[in-house]
Order: sequence, then C-alpha cells, then structure tokens
Amino acid sequence: MESVLAQIPRFKARNITLIGSSVATTLALVAITSYALQYTPARIIPSPRSTVIPKLSEKEQDALPYPPDAFPGARDVVSPVSVT
Repeated sequence: MESVLAQIPRFKARNITLIGSSVATTLALVAITSYALQYTPARIIPSPRSTVIPKLSEKEQDALPYPPDAFPGARDVVSPVSVT
C-alpha cells in the first residue's frame, strides 16, 4: 500500500495556482460565450396609427400637425425594424 501512495504526486502551491486559474478562466469564457450567444428577439413597437389615432376624437385628429393619410401609398407593415 505504501508504494501506491508514494506514486501520487503532491500538490505544490504552484500547481494549485495553475489549476485554480485554469478553472477560473474556463468558467469566465463559458459565461461570456453564453451571454454573447443569447438570442433576444427584436421588440416590435406598434404603430400609432393602430394604437393612438383610433382613440382620438375628430377634433383631436383635426389638430394633428398632418393628417394620418397625408402621404400617398402609406403602408402599415409590422417589422422588427420599424413600421414601413
């Protein structure tokens, strides 16, 4: 039994430091990678044309700087970038 125990290397302070820094670096890289690769879907902001204008009275709609149908060919398409 003594021969088996004699073959086990003893941990020195240098080895423990090396192992500890390797573990810390690996954990940090895993955390940074998982944070960087998370997918967050783009938030779609609804158009005021469908959220605000229907709630306005005729008088309030007339007071707008320009009428909602002022631009010809207006489209109301929901996309992650904007309403186009």
